Amino acid sequence: MHKWVTIHKLGPKLLTCPVLGSTRLNLRPSFPPILLPDEDEIVVPLHEPFTLTCRGGAKLMWETPYDMLEESQEDNSGLFVTTIAVDEATAMHTGYYVCLYNDHTAEETKTSSIYVYVSDPDSLFVPNFINHVPVDQNEIEIPCRVSDPSAIVTLVNVDTNQTIPSDYDSKKGALGIFPTGTYVCKAIINGKEHTSEQYILSAKRTALLVGDTITVNCLAQGPYLLEDNWKYPGKPVRSQGQILYTLTIPQASTKDSGIYSCSITAVASRDTQTKEIAIQVFAGEFLSIKPEFRDHESAELDDVREFIATISSFPDAHVTWLKDGVPLSDLIAEISTSLKQTSETSYRSILTLIRVREEDSGNYTLRVENGNQSHEISLNLVVKVPAVIVDLMDIHHGSATGQSAVCITRGQPTPVVEWFICKNIKQ
Repeated sequence: MHKWVTIHKLGPKLLTCPVLGSTRLNLRPSFPPILLPDEDEIVVPLHEPFTLTCRGGAKLMWETPYDMLEESQEDNSGLFVTTIAVDEATAMHTGYYVCLYNDHTAEETKTSSIYVYVSDPDSLFVPNFINHVPVDQNEIEIPCRVSDPSAIVTLVNVDTNQTIPSDYDSKKGALGIFPTGTYVCKAIINGKEHTSEQYILSAKRTALLVGDTITVNCLAQGPYLLEDNWKYPGKPVRSQGQILYTLTIPQASTKDSGIYSCSITAVASRDTQTKEIAIQVFAGEFLSIKPEFRDHESAELDDVREFIATISSFPDAHVTWLKDGVPLSDLIAEISTSLKQTSETSYRSILTLIRVREEDSGNYTLRVENGNQSHEISLNLVVKVPAVIVDLMDIHHGSATGQSAVCITRGQPTPVVEWFICKNIKQ
């Protein structure tokens, strides 16, 4: 079953504007529009005005940090001119200002942009309206942007209160690969510590139980204006170059399992991208273990052995390895256990014995717990130890009882001892 989340809207119509003394075709020029001031970035003092002007040979549009009034006209040379004027700058005005042609029929989208910082000592971190960050991509972007480009920013995990290494870009935020959790950015300016709002990194939930709530987030990012026609309940949340759409289905049933798709279209280029996610709603909890080893295993001294089991579990599996009924400690350097989650309902557990020793022989048990369920599988490991004669003794019991010979051996499996009687040995 397919659920479609499609965003579509007709692009602006082409206009033909006559110019006295000349005839101008309504085609977008091959060069980008001219944006003034001609800088990559500017810093505007707090509460001061600033003006951005863009000129081009066709109708123009802006992408701004949030919806702003713009003034468009045609100058004496026949060029289109659009202007954004801010009377009193605040930290909210910090961000990219992109000027582009409003001609969606061209194959390429030529733009000009400038980044504006509005330094506010009381609002160092630019307010952001999207605080949920998906972790389904290689590099994660936590959008804790600053209004002062000189700020030194660190990323902190709220759950552990530890500083997390990251690549920080004042125009984007903290970049890197981070585990799920809650994060804030911190910075010190003029001896005062500033803390951003919290950002929640959440993994995609593609496996649910009947009665759970399905939440599908579609986060669209791009340097150009994005279509915002949403046909499901709930309004999209817009932020600097981003739109977040959320589809919520409470009290899910197994019939809600299927492929959910989200399509987004850039207004200017008409480029469309579609992402899909497969969601499975299960009728109840489940747990199973598939070992890749036998009930009885053996190993040679100094071998490296791995014992692997595949686990299917929902909800999350809790795994424990035991030896002779006692949980294995991570302090044992020669024995290690690992658990890798290969999907939302699949795991791979590995017991590794490094440089197998004689005392590693014993009964190993893998215990997997899931809610009220608990399953176990075991293997008996025998470490093969070469047979050796430890001692050979001649015991005299007196003339009445005679004489005994004792042979002491060691090895695994238990050595088989053969006796030989040597006759006619000269003393």
